[in-house]
Order: sequence, then structure tokens, then C-alpha cells
Amino acid sequence: MATVRTIQPPSSLPAVQGRVLSPDGTTIACRAEGSQPGLYAHELANGQIRPLLLDGDGRRYHSPFWSGQGDLLFSVESPQGPAVGVVPAFGRGSRREIPGTGIAVSPDGQVLAVADPKSGAVLAAAADRGNSPLQQPLKKVAPLKVADPSAAIEMEVTRDGRYVMLVCRRPGQGPSLWAYPLEGGDAQEIASQVASPATLSFALSKSLLAVLEIRHGPVLSSRVYVRPLSAGSLGALRLGPARDLLFARQELPVQRPAFSPDAKKLAVLGAAVPALPGGPPNPEMALELLPTGGGKPERALQARELRGSPRFLESGEVVIDGSDRVAVVTL
Repeated sequence: MATVRTIQPPSSLPAVQGRVLSPDGTTIACRAEGSQPGLYAHELANGQIRPLLLDGDGRRYHSPFWSGQGDLLFSVESPQGPAVGVVPAFGRGSRREIPGTGIAVSPDGQVLAVADPKSGAVLAAAADRGNSPLQQPLKKVAPLKVADPSAAIEMEVTRDGRYVMLVCRRPGQGPSLWAYPLEGGDAQEIASQVASPATLSFALSKSLLAVLEIRHGPVLSSRVYVRPLSAGSLGALRLGPARDLLFARQELPVQRPAFSPDAKKLAVLGAAVPALPGGPPNPEMALELLPTGGGKPERALQARELRGSPRFLESGEVVIDGSDRVAVVTL
């Protein structure tokens, strides 16, 4: 039977936002306000809290998240324009900030990719195995299809390190999913633009792409599907037919889905019961495990503590990173 434990923010950190647990389950990174706003690390074993990046000179650090190698990635608002950056894991270099609104590190830690809508470019740096790409010069891979400085970008590098997949979100326009070959070639539109208002997010395994479409318009719906994924000829990605895993006439919470380590299941959050007019403002949520080969979804757990995006830890547990708490589910 699945169980959940919640990790509350320490009382010494005021107005905590965007709490994310490291892949090894030892450290929470977050943004805190108060007299010294910025990004902080909370070591769970000893309770130590240490500042990582403090705001100053018009710079505001926010939206931390972890790479699979334990690098902490983040976003920056500054008078010079939006930027992204990385606090590398031990032995992988020093802190770095780069103009852009999207950043990703490949699962093996050998590729750093950045998307910069202002300059209209996708950039990347690769390193030989055993070295770090985080201090390497970035090279332009391709023009970014959406050269809009206000675009928010969610991106990820494929397991083989050959492609960058990204979703661009722009005010008033529907999102779309693109793939950019890092070795050169044309960008591919993988999921065509979804009519606004909508949210599009995705997850990657070694050989599967999962897509979550949420439509927020007058006709509400949510769809989760997977497609086989492999490298094709001339730099293009080869995609197999879509297999629907979930369809609902309601909005799922905005989130990123997550593959289990063996890619046999996909974790998503949904409402434990359909939302009703006048119902509770914070209803119980359900952690659903969707078999990627098809079949009936498994409801692993339902609880009020489940708020955010699910993610599998190295331990096999599922963490749901939330704005004010972190929930860890033991399956």
C-alpha cells in the first residue's frame, strides 16, 4: 500500500516558493522572500539552510529545478533581460548564467542546452564522457522557431544527447512541441500548436515520448498519450503512432508527467473526484500510474498533500514538488 510523507519548509525561511527535492532525496532547493530573498538549499539530514543565490542589483532568482546529475538549474529576471543558469553539482564546474528562458542538461550530464527567444536561437555545449559541459562555450544549433522574448520555454535533452525537445508558451497563443537536432538539421514540429487556451507538457524516456494536453477553454478536456521515439535518417526523429493512455472531460492540474525508471508507467496527478461547483477549494488529488503499454490506470494514492508535478527519485519513490511543500510517495 502506498504511503505519503510531507516535508514542510523550515520556519526560518519566509514565504517559500517552488520547492524541489534533489534526485537523491537529500536536499530541497527553493525560493524564499523576506529580508534576504533568493534561492536557498535545505539539507534534510541535518536541517542546515544555506543561501545559493541572493537577489541584488535588480536581479531576481526563481524557478529552481534539478538535473539528473544534481545540477541546480534556475531562471533570472534582470534589467538586462531574462536569463537562465546553473549551480553545478560537486566537481562539475562553477556557477554560470546565460541569456535565455529555457535550460536543460541531458540525463547523462554531457550536454547543456539553452533556448534564447530574444536572439532567436537554440544553443548547446557537449563534453566528452567524464567531463562537464557546463563551462564549455555554447554554439548555435538552430534558429528558434518562436523568436518571442516573452515566451516561456520548457525543454529537455533526449537520452542519447542528440536532440533538444521544447515547448514554447506565449501569451494568448497555443503551445506546440518542437525537436531540434543538436548535430544540425531542420527542426521538427512534434505536436502541432494546440488551440489557446491550453497547456502542453511532455516527458521523455529512452524510447518513448509522453505528451499531456490540457484544454482550458469552454470545452474542458485532458489527454495523455505516448509515442515511440528513435533517431531517424538525415537528423530527423522517427515517431511511432500515438497510444492514448488517458482522456478526461475535465482539466488535469497543470504539471509535467513523469516516466518510471523502466518506462513501463507514467505518473500524473488528477482530481480524486470530479470538481463540483461550490466544492472544497483544495480537494484531494490522486497519483495515477498509467501503463505505457496500455491498460487500466492504477490509482496509487489520493491525498490533499499532492500538489505539483510528479517525479521519480533514484530510490524509486515518487516526489511531488509543490509551491509550499514537498510530498514523497512510497509505492
